[in-house]
Amino acid sequence: MVVYEPLKTTGATTPNVIDRMALAACARRVSLDVTTPGEALLFKRLELDAQGRLAHREGAPVRDAITSLYQRALLRNPTPTEVDTLSQLSTRMESMGSQTPGRDWMTLACFTVLSSAESVFF
Repeated sequence: MVVYEPLKTTGATTPNVIDRMALAACARRVSLDVTTPGEALLFKRLELDAQGRLAHREGAPVRDAITSLYQRALLRNPTPTEVDTLSQLSTRMESMGSQTPGRDWMTLACFTVLSSAESVFF
């Protein structure tokens, strides 16, 4: 069976599928951007320190990465509140004992934007 028209209802697992696809896409993008920084698309100029943390949590590279996420996913600039919220997420990642808090922040920031209701439904 080939489906050319959208289904009239969503399945019970649709939210899980959306989350898994967003998380997989974000993890892949982070991996590519970190391993080949010269070709980075979203997380340009983000440096990690020896402990795997973002070297400059409050700096322009973090704000630029957040702006790039919003522009690519939602076709708009983030609000100051959205920038602040995602910037503060890096501190929370570090406090939770992550071994790779910088990479985890990149993945979760991306996931937050891609799995938002605005991204999914509009």
